Order: sequence, then C-alpha cells, then structure tokens
Amino acid sequence: MAVRHPPLFGPRELRRIGHQVRQSRERERMTQNQLANAAGISPRAIRELEAGRSNPALATMVAIVDSLGLTLDELVEAARSAPPGPDITRAADVGEGETPLVRTLHEPRMNSRMYRPGDAASDIPHPANAVFYHVLKGAIAVDVAGESITLLRGDSLHIEAGVEGHWRARDGKSQILVVEAAGTAGRATQD
Repeated sequence: MAVRHPPLFGPRELRRIGHQVRQSRERERMTQNQLANAAGISPRAIRELEAGRSNPALATMVAIVDSLGLTLDELVEAARSAPPGPDITRAADVGEGETPLVRTLHEPRMNSRMYRPGDAASDIPHPANAVFYHVLKGAIAVDVAGESITLLRGDSLHIEAGVEGHWRARDGKSQILVVEAAGTAGRATQD
C-alpha cells in the first residue's frame, strides 16, 4: 500500500503565512489592492491568502514577498516558528491505504488504552506525556489550550507533552483509543 504523506503546510501553517503577509503589508502601509497590483495578482488572491484559505503557487508567493521586501525563508520561518497546537486528523481527510495520523509525535514509545466511558459527564485529564486520541465510536469533547474541540467517529487529535486540559465522552456509547507516548513529559519537540 502507498503511504500518503501530509502536506508540508497544513491549514495552521497557511494561516500563519497569511498572518505574516498581512502584518508585512500593513507595516509597508499598503492596501490589499496595492499589494495585488505590485505582485501582479488579483486582490481576491491576497484576501484569500491573508485569511489562510489558499495555498498559492510558488511563483505567486515569490511575487508577493518581492513586493513586500521579504524572503520566502522569512515566511516559512513564520509558519513554523509558532508554538505547536493540536494536530487534528479528521476522518474525512483520510484516504485509501496507510495514512500517517500524527505528524508531530517524536520518539513514539507508546502505551495505549481503550476507553468505553459509561458516564458522559466525567472529565478525564490529559496525561502529562504526549497523547493521541482516536474516536472509534460516538464523540468526545476535548478542552486543550483554552480551546474546546469536538471529535467525531474517525477523528484523531495529538497533544504535546505538558499541555493542560481534559476530555469527556459526549454520550455513554463512545469508544476512544488513547495512545500515550511514554517518557515525553516536559520534553520539547525538536525538528
């Protein structure tokens, strides 16, 4: 079976690139229309990029960074320098064959547990180590880094070591696979 590799830049990185482009454009005191004219692209393309809703071609990015006095390296660094957030894999995004479900987990010595919570209301704290949740049946609510996320059947979520929060089943019929990376507590990930 062929292994599908995740894209170099996912939605989170594209939002960071868009944010960096907007900050640079505002620092240069340019409007979106002025940047579009300088780069030779449509104003809509600039709006979509700044909103993190597009993945422009390399030639488009070169035209934009040239117009802003930036380099591509600066944009890539901005996309990768922000602290890691949750790494969500939605069931709808998984194709045929093997698909990597977690892109950010390093040194994967893992312990797994299957939860079939009968009480939908009880909160279960995240382990101190890096953890991977995969919903096999039902739905769960996950609170992480001040954000509440609902995961449905087939969805997955990875959380780095040391992130505080908890999760709970949305109903008494949920079935959740929890995989904890042993020995990662307090360890920062390295690229």
